[in-house]
Amino acid sequence: MTTLLAQLDTALATEGWARAMDESSNEFYYYNDVQSSWEVPQAVLAGLSALIGKDAHTLTKEIEIALADEANNSETTAAVQVDGKDEDVEGEKVNAHSDADDDDDDHHQTQIGSSGVKMNDLIDLPTATSTFVHLEAQTTKEPKEIFLKFLGSLNMEPNWTFKTFVKNASKDPRYWIVDSLTRRQLFEAVLVQTIDERRSVSEASAANPLESKEKDSLKEHLLNTSNAELLGTRFLDQLPQLQVLCPHLTKLDILKVYKDATNSKYEQLELQIKSVELKNYRQDRKARDAFRDILRLLMIEKKGPKEKGEISYAKFIQLIKGYPNGEAAMVELCGRKGSTLIDYWWDLVDLISEGENNLKRVHLNEEGDAGSLHKQRKIGK
Repeated sequence: MTTLLAQLDTALATEGWARAMDESSNEFYYYNDVQSSWEVPQAVLAGLSALIGKDAHTLTKEIEIALADEANNSETTAAVQVDGKDEDVEGEKVNAHSDADDDDDDHHQTQIGSSGVKMNDLIDLPTATSTFVHLEAQTTKEPKEIFLKFLGSLNMEPNWTFKTFVKNASKDPRYWIVDSLTRRQLFEAVLVQTIDERRSVSEASAANPLESKEKDSLKEHLLNTSNAELLGTRFLDQLPQLQVLCPHLTKLDILKVYKDATNSKYEQLELQIKSVELKNYRQDRKARDAFRDILRLLMIEKKGPKEKGEISYAKFIQLIKGYPNGEAAMVELCGRKGSTLIDYWWDLVDLISEGENNLKRVHLNEEGDAGSLHKQRKIGK
């Protein structure tokens, strides 16, 4: 272990941090098993910078180099690649080729270091293999061009984060060809381009006359939106593969095939919705009939209210709950289409009010008839 790494471990321990490696040999830092980081913690870096007398940026680069050297020294086995020869060779030949590759790697690592290629700032994975070194030594392309081509081969999704990108790409040698700042900038640029391309495809489909028919628009609104979005997402995901398999198809041909496929799905969904609506309609009707029967029995048995002042909504609920099977009928009515509990309560209030008014009319008529007879008797006398 180098002096710098020893000082780093001391600074980490002072702040309560420690170094560790995951299952993929990725270096990370953790704090009391509750916090982790791919980068050297800022508090640790500040203390170490003050101790050594170097700025944080320079110190970070030196730590990366020291960690890379430590990773190289800890390797006990090395992959041997022999171009144009059988992999099954004798042990002495393997050792000879391994030594030659090591010398060649040292030579190319020196060239890469002088050209300004930097290691990753986020995590410390094993240094690039000899395959990567040979690849870069033989190519005349710029590192950015190679990295952009590498990004294009990943088929990134619009919802990718930088952490997702690191997880999926860091094992490839081309990941390390640019420095961490450039790597993140290029990733974000390609991600924005991917999002714009997806949006352009969606807008183009929406602007197409075939998409703007009222019937199709009505389906989009009436049917489950999540199902429609799922169909569209699957189509966009599979579109590049289909274009490779069928290059002779035009965009209009592809759209027609897509519409035919989605229309059949819409028809299936419509049938399912109609079936569910019919079933719910019957259940709603049964629930309303059962509740009306409870009310009818209450009035027949004269257990219900007889005057308007006797009934409140709370008393109405308690009255229903106290009747056999009344609470079950009330619960079954909740959430159904049609009349609700409070609607039935208002009907009952109106019925009682109407009954009181009828009684008053009868009473007034009886008094009126009696008065007329009394007058007639006086006149007869």
